[in-house]
Amino acid sequence: MATLVPGVLIKLLQYIHTDLKIAGEHRSSLLQVVSIVPALSGGELFSNQGFYLKVSDSSHATFVSLPEEHEDLILSDKIQLGQFIYVDRLEAASPVPVLRGVKPLPGRHPCVGTPEDLVATNPLNFLNGSKASVGSTMGKEKINKTKVIKKVEELEKRKSSLNRSTSSLSKLSLSNTLERKQTVNARQSSVSSRSIPSSPTSCHSAPTSFHVLSNGVKQLAKVKGPREAS
Repeated sequence: MATLVPGVLIKLLQYIHTDLKIAGEHRSSLLQVVSIVPALSGGELFSNQGFYLKVSDSSHATFVSLPEEHEDLILSDKIQLGQFIYVDRLEAASPVPVLRGVKPLPGRHPCVGTPEDLVATNPLNFLNGSKASVGSTMGKEKINKTKVIKKVEELEKRKSSLNRSTSSLSKLSLSNTLERKQTVNARQSSVSSRSIPSSPTSCHSAPTSFHVLSNGVKQLAKVKGPREAS
């Protein structure tokens, strides 16, 4: 049984301006028809303007159109919703690309996966004749990815600079703390050395001037004693 390959549709759009078959020279790419919209012109409901097909590779989906020679495939129900089709390539056209080398496979299947739209899928855009740029959405996706990558790089740079500043600040605070501890220890040692006496008896010993004064008082008392006796 044929199986859809995610990413095939994006590759077909990438090589839309070439004749290259992305699946190989003798192979075609498999897509699934998930929507069919008539291409109306003006106010005429039954004007023969062909059809727009929304095709999917199970991961992405976009609107395309069939060549004029293959429009009867839809009118004769040879291409229906849920049907698998083989395509060789996509050809650039307006408002949507044109499928080339279409080969429908018999049978209908439920929609595979949850494909993401690559272009605007509002049928009114086609009814009003507005041109949808297939490459615009892909270009926006690339720009968004580039912006995300740049933001991630900026965040990494800020994170590394923040880590460096944090490490330098921690080192600086650590050195300041060590210096403060050393200063406090030095002050404590100097104070303790001043408060502790040099010898155990020095704190009880009287000053020299006190001894001199005491001796002078004793001598004066001796001198006064004989005078008073006479």
